[in-house]
Amino acid sequence: MTMRRFGGKVALVAAAVVLAAACTSGDDSASDSTDAGTTPGSSAPVATGPAPGVTDDTIKIGITYTDAAALQAVGLDYEFGDMEAAYQALADDINEDGGIHGRQLELVFAPIDPTSPTPAEEKCVQLTEDEDVFIVAGFFLADAVICPVATHETAVEGGEMTPERLEQAAAPWVTGTPDSDLPVAALRAFAEQGEMDGNVAVFVNARDQAVLDNQVLPTLEELGVEPVEVGVVDAPAGDQPALAANVRTIAERFEAADADTVVLVGLSGQDWPANMADDPLTVPSCSSSTSRPVGRSA
Repeated sequence: MTMRRFGGKVALVAAAVVLAAACTSGDDSASDSTDAGTTPGSSAPVATGPAPGVTDDTIKIGITYTDAAALQAVGLDYEFGDMEAAYQALADDINEDGGIHGRQLELVFAPIDPTSPTPAEEKCVQLTEDEDVFIVAGFFLADAVICPVATHETAVEGGEMTPERLEQAAAPWVTGTPDSDLPVAALRAFAEQGEMDGNVAVFVNARDQAVLDNQVLPTLEELGVEPVEVGVVDAPAGDQPALAANVRTIAERFEAADADTVVLVGLSGQDWPANMADDPLTVPSCSSSTSRPVGRSA
């Protein structure tokens, strides 16, 4: 899809449950080992007892989700419904079916204000230290995932996985979000479909600068596409007015460069539709993080 005019929850808990099943399945027999932490005749470590957040009867799972009220307070009209009820319904269904290895799931909720890094850090400490959960699943903004999976060595489901963050991980980490290979595949697919034939501009937040430099720009060069503009948002994540102004300024630059196609880089590409939704003439064409259109044509 090209831009005709310019200028103008459940799945997360399920994945956590899979990890919980894998990491608790060996608890009952571990004590039979002749040497704690190894099997007879082997130096390979094995489970020696329940993991943090796991008792004989329960598995405690921390759930983070975006606090819609925090977004609304800064002028973003988001409504996600009752997130806690949705997660709890799935957990109840699993529990009614016997739980995981006979253990019932116990959810601990931690809504996250994405406009400031402080609440995420506080909720991370709450879940990993105060609640001592087995795994944290749900919403993580950029480097916030490092707090549980690296600093507090707690398993995580979710978050934006990059090679740099993965190298720091000190606990199991699974995620359904795109990895660093997807932008390359998406751009090549768009090129094959003829979506990159016009004047291409690239939009990215500074937190995805590495994806821009290491994947997107080299791939565009390989495809023979020279962007007419590259816009990098550098406004503080917690300053919504500054973020909106930054995005609008970049949009004006794209318009002046006669861009007719905008490539949104990484998950931070959501800053574009979120801040340009009220402009009827400005519609993004594609996203390298999703390999599909993220908006409608105007």
